[in-house]
Amino acid sequence: MNSTQVQLEQLQSVRDSQPTWTDTHARTHDYLRISVTDRCNLRCRYCMPEEGLEWLAREEILSFEETTRLAGLFYDRGVRKIRFTGGEPTLRRDLPTLVRMVHERCPEVKLHMTTNALRLAELAVPLRSAGLAGLNISLDTLDRATFREMARRDRFDHTWAGIEAAYELGYRPIKLNCVVMRGLNDDGAPAFVELTRDREFDVRFLEYMPYGQQNQLQPEYVSGDETRRTIETAGYRLEPLPWDGGPARPFQVPGHVGRVGFITAVSHHFCGACNRLRLTADGYFVNCLYGPKLADLKPILRGGGSDLELTASIQAELDRKWAAHPDLTVGEIEVLGTMSQIGG
Repeated sequence: MNSTQVQLEQLQSVRDSQPTWTDTHARTHDYLRISVTDRCNLRCRYCMPEEGLEWLAREEILSFEETTRLAGLFYDRGVRKIRFTGGEPTLRRDLPTLVRMVHERCPEVKLHMTTNALRLAELAVPLRSAGLAGLNISLDTLDRATFREMARRDRFDHTWAGIEAAYELGYRPIKLNCVVMRGLNDDGAPAFVELTRDREFDVRFLEYMPYGQQNQLQPEYVSGDETRRTIETAGYRLEPLPWDGGPARPFQVPGHVGRVGFITAVSHHFCGACNRLRLTADGYFVNCLYGPKLADLKPILRGGGSDLELTASIQAELDRKWAAHPDLTVGEIEVLGTMSQIGG
């Protein structure tokens, strides 16, 4: 038996001995986030510097075929939810084509997307036809002036038009993600809760995480508990709903159609139940939002490597995943870049 055959047998044993994406802490991972671009048409304060970034060269970004091949490998070992992220994913040319390709390769997967909705009015129909099932929409305020201050662009009307288009088309529920920042939008939570009265919106309030240039806890940080008190002080009674251990702890105001959630990665992290895998736009597999960027899959993809080699590389990096990310409340945190570069 030659060395190549021995290597292939060793790789096969890696895959056969672990039929699901499981780390050394016995966590099974069935949720993949695929960043399709690092570009964005907003400059949100918690995500990207105002002057923007040096974008990835086109040749560094995975092709649709490469992305679909990797999505298929993750699917074959149990991934059942895929979320397209960015940057802003709708800036990727012909995005519905990629969604359709992944949908055809991974027919049992629920396909979702996180977007700022600026281009959603024109893309909601083709994306749904391609197989997209769910939407998370970044919306930090319902006030136009505050939107301009937080996103550094005056585009509130475009975002809201995208939300309305998606809702009318039948996306249910639409999840609205609001990053709460002291002195900017921390007084706006009750208005979001009011949106859930008669529409199927799941509003989720996110704690401002140290990342990117602001890689330590900032004065603008507001805990999820504080946001909840703001809502209850405004007269809304939040009743807890059954929690599946995921990022958002769900609540509902009695009589409201939609729900409210709190994502508290700083004050009450949820690492013990983490089931997320991440693929960056330039082909790195990353095992944690705060993990190192080490596993570059492009050389294997573009060098004629086998699916077994890709699987082994991904599993080796997953085996390095820690039990929990570092304490985000103490000192500077080592990060990969910006939220837009890793896909959030």
